[in-house]
Amino acid sequence: MINISGISESRVAPVCAYLCREKDQSIIIVSTDVRARRLALDLSFFVKDKEIMVLPGEEPFFLRYDAKNHDQMIERLKALKALRTGEPAVVIAPVSASIKKMTPHSFFEASTIKLRRGEEIDLEKVKTDLVKMGYERMEIVDGRGQFSIRGGIIDVFTPDGNHPYRVELFGTEIDSIRTFDEDTQRSLENLKFIEIYPAEQIMASEDIFSHASDKIRKNYSKAASAAESSGKPELADRIEKTRDELCEYIESVANLQ
Repeated sequence: MINISGISESRVAPVCAYLCREKDQSIIIVSTDVRARRLALDLSFFVKDKEIMVLPGEEPFFLRYDAKNHDQMIERLKALKALRTGEPAVVIAPVSASIKKMTPHSFFEASTIKLRRGEEIDLEKVKTDLVKMGYERMEIVDGRGQFSIRGGIIDVFTPDGNHPYRVELFGTEIDSIRTFDEDTQRSLENLKFIEIYPAEQIMASEDIFSHASDKIRKNYSKAASAAESSGKPELADRIEKTRDELCEYIESVANLQ
């Protein structure tokens, strides 16, 4: 089911069809973030059998990182995960979020870590994969999008989780999986199997970022040369400065160490 509010269905239906995969899911398109949050609050009084989520609009590209931006990213990831996995949900999105291009389902699924009790795992590979998926390594996990490794214990707090997971190893074999309270560290629920979804909307791939950096450097350098040849040195300087900022940003994101 797809509900459209405030804009023509023809402008957003292809994107909604891409996102909304199950009959138990609804996506409602509104004009702004403010209206989306207000509607989510109103619907919470009437819809009890599905989780109501807001898919926030994107922040400006070069906005400095702060806790608020991180919270909004986690909120987006939680909504996208629900839509991609077929969970019963009502997702409310402003137009800016609904028309944004998303990572393909196949790439998202390929970047998911699946762990089952009794399986053998490569701890170093799990650590590398978590970093590539956007998780931040910490000494102690206390927020979504974080993980820690201490000996044979892996703690991971996924964007959609109410509590973090703790995976304990016996050698290279998964001995136990459970959720735990991040404040008290007390175990809550024993599990046989978990899926760990990415903590970033774009998963880090050195090849992809390297290709993007090369294209930006080539095209912006060409534009700067054209501006210089046209007698516009100030414009050329601005283009080169933007090129360097973009490439620096991409290289910092691609740095997985």
